[in-house]
Amino acid sequence: MISLLDTGHLIAPLPQQHRTANHHRACLMLDEYGREVKAHIKAFPGDSKALANELAGWILHRAAGIEAAERIWVIILSNAELNALFPAVDWGSADEWPCLAVQHIAGQPVSAKAAELWTDELAAWHSTAPCIAMAEWLWEIDGNAGNLINTGRGEFAAIDFADSFGGPDWTPGRLRKNTHSPFYNKRLHIAWGGMATPAQRQAARESADQHANILHRHWQDISHWWSCLLKPKQVQAAHNFLQARAVPNWIDSRL
Repeated sequence: MISLLDTGHLIAPLPQQHRTANHHRACLMLDEYGREVKAHIKAFPGDSKALANELAGWILHRAAGIEAAERIWVIILSNAELNALFPAVDWGSADEWPCLAVQHIAGQPVSAKAAELWTDELAAWHSTAPCIAMAEWLWEIDGNAGNLINTGRGEFAAIDFADSFGGPDWTPGRLRKNTHSPFYNKRLHIAWGGMATPAQRQAARESADQHANILHRHWQDISHWWSCLLKPKQVQAAHNFLQARAVPNWIDSRL
């Protein structure tokens, strides 16, 4: 369940420990129960579909049993709050701005570790096949190593779904054109060296077989938010795209 937080829930930004994406800042904030939490707030340009992508990606990853942040929120930031987080950016004259807040996941981005320390663990992770199948389904073009958090003891969590649907600037026409087009699945190359074994291919196929049911069960949750963020024709095009890529055996030729 994703909650909407109004202005006033931001407490303060935290010191930046390392370089992160633009318009992304770790913060202390209050959740919907008034409890203090550490979260990562991400702001996106007004014409971007990144927020919609993030919401759908989180819902679908969690529905597939893939580890992701325990909670996320849509948080409304005032112009003053935005400027406090990202003072170098001109946010224009808008009084309020919908942003994403993601609960902090304790761990280390995979890319921050030497490859020999994590490759075997990632290949053996129980969610690797579902994660690769999900990246294919969502056309997630930036499933790079830094978007997996090593949480220890052979466990990982997926983050950052803004580049689903081929990126945050997708259009209905682009989705239609690329419904069945191949792409470079970074998760496949990170975990399985770009080539799945027969056992790995079967595991990914079994995960993909669940996608149609997942979409049916969770589309209402996605469309609840998307109807506020996107135009009806965009929502319908994305739904058609996901349906077409969730048919039986669709993934067979892609691994």
